[in-house]
Amino acid sequence: HSRATTIIQSFCRMVVMKVQLTRQRKASVKIQSSFRKMLQIKKYSEMLLIIKCEEEKARCNAAAIQIQSFVRSCKMQCNFLSARYSTIRFQCLVRCFLAKLKLEVLQKEIFVA
Repeated sequence: HSRATTIIQSFCRMVVMKVQLTRQRKASVKIQSSFRKMLQIKKYSEMLLIIKCEEEKARCNAAAIQIQSFVRSCKMQCNFLSARYSTIRFQCLVRCFLAKLKLEVLQKEIFVA
């Protein structure tokens, strides 16, 4: 009777220890999985931050390109206007010169006639 009781008691202890070990393993797996998830979240948040920085840099580059093209177009327009005004001035000078010549010719014709 005593040997059977000892066997049953040791079997019960074994079952209890096995249950405790299983619980500890499950807790350990939960801790490991939550730690892995935290690492993944940290990794993904860093990647997201890098992507956001790259997008911001691309936006800044695009804005810089737009500003540069606007400045170039303003310079081109300024050069065009200055060339146009100088052409107009030259045309005015030529017209004035021709008008003076015509006036002199007309004055000579009036005084000759």
